[in-house]
Amino acid sequence: MSARHDVPLVQLTARDLTQGKRGICGHAEVSRAFGQSDHGDPDIGGRFPWPRFLQLLTEEELDMDAKQVYDAVWNRDAIPGPDKDPKNPTWKAASVLTDTNKRLRALETKVADQNAKLTQILALLQKPRA
Repeated sequence: MSARHDVPLVQLTARDLTQGKRGICGHAEVSRAFGQSDHGDPDIGGRFPWPRFLQLLTEEELDMDAKQVYDAVWNRDAIPGPDKDPKNPTWKAASVLTDTNKRLRALETKVADQNAKLTQILALLQKPRA
């Protein structure tokens, strides 16, 4: 797939990115190059095994069509479920996103309720005493 999209299997630095070079890098390099991110890659102590990763990519380079890539990402039931339910230990990516969205909406509702209560308390505190 990398050959089809003209992406060389080489690790890029932030400088490489600013010079328009093509290859593979992590979020941290993109952040350093363009300063447009508020996060980086998960912290694994700076020990990401880039040489081994690139070796595996080279050895495992497959020519997958768009449907195969889609199925590998979205239809694979392999993500550990958030509730650790022994009857359904792994989920598809879409299920994880749906569950995360549901939980986020519930938290947003709770935050909005708390903000409303705090506004009421503040109004009471600001009332002049008679």
